[in-house]
Amino acid sequence: MTETSPLRYANDGMARDPHSGALGLGRIPEIDGLRAVAVLGVLFAHVWAFGCGNVGLVIAGFDVNRALSVLGTGVDLFFVISGFCIYLAYLSTGEALTLNSYLSFLRKRARRIYPAYAAAVFVAAVIWTVTYGAFPTLQVALHLLFAQTLTPDGNQLAAPFWSLATEWHFYLILPLLIAAARTFGYATALLTAGCCCIVYRMIESADPPVSDCSLLSRLIEFLIGIVVARLYLEKIKLPLLFRGVMGFAIGSLIMLAGRALMMDSVVNSVMRPLVLAFNTTVLATGYGIILWNVIASDSVPATALRSRPMQWLGRVSYSFYLWHWFPAVWIGAAVSDSMGGSPLAPLIASVIAICVVSAVAWLSYVLCEAPYFSRRQQNATT
Repeated sequence: MTETSPLRYANDGMARDPHSGALGLGRIPEIDGLRAVAVLGVLFAHVWAFGCGNVGLVIAGFDVNRALSVLGTGVDLFFVISGFCIYLAYLSTGEALTLNSYLSFLRKRARRIYPAYAAAVFVAAVIWTVTYGAFPTLQVALHLLFAQTLTPDGNQLAAPFWSLATEWHFYLILPLLIAAARTFGYATALLTAGCCCIVYRMIESADPPVSDCSLLSRLIEFLIGIVVARLYLEKIKLPLLFRGVMGFAIGSLIMLAGRALMMDSVVNSVMRPLVLAFNTTVLATGYGIILWNVIASDSVPATALRSRPMQWLGRVSYSFYLWHWFPAVWIGAAVSDSMGGSPLAPLIASVIAICVVSAVAWLSYVLCEAPYFSRRQQNATT
């Protein structure tokens, strides 16, 4: 497969001008829309589960709250999107793997994610100090080194921070993975890496102390994003079955099948090793189809993702994700208590939390993220 430039080129959400081919300021709007869906789903799941105590809203035998909590797999969607975008971002450099190019790639990624992340870690540490009376020096050090998922009980400052460590570990291996793919072929390299992930998840099922937040456990999600990126680069036509609303629905059903395989009753069955080996793969495959669908075919879902509110939220989604945890839990608990555990509490609390976190996310974006994009703009025009 040749590495030709696509009409729209994802690079931290940026795109290539379809007329000049130069790196422009356009973003792939459907990807920003998916990011918005991901953070909203994660926020609701955390409000519902950790703030409101899993209270059910049952209508005609259907639990609305539990159904909406399925979108709590937004982190998995983020990983698929990240595999897609960061792979294309790395290819845009056009550099062979050398020590200098490798370190340059990591420096760029650190400049992108570290400022907002470090600020969130510091605030979480202050909350810890107020709560427990001592500054969590070790926890802060582990988090700032992205090492919290590598030690037992390492991710204690805020539950969502584990995913940032996993993301960083993906950055560490991506250039090596691409180098292997260029040597042995993309199909061989990606299949080998995917099989290693599946085997690891089977081993993990027999050894509970092994963390399921490690890169090896989640690598398949990034790989599926890379597969979509390869299809996008080669301008492979989306199969008719996967186009439009039907394709989006098929991807959603496959995603839901993967989520069903994560239910406790299924995971704890005699098929546990196989279930844990493939549930994330099925889930990520569904998200991969959705991603390919919305960037390669026009439909009602794609149009909705391109709406102005979804675009704004997608742009600040990284900061939104970083800062949502404490507001989600606190607001969820406060609303649930004030409403006497009403089944409507998660929905009302989520609306309030969205407003609060959006304001914080916008401030974080302006202070910690916008300077990075400003420098990128200046470099692109000089």
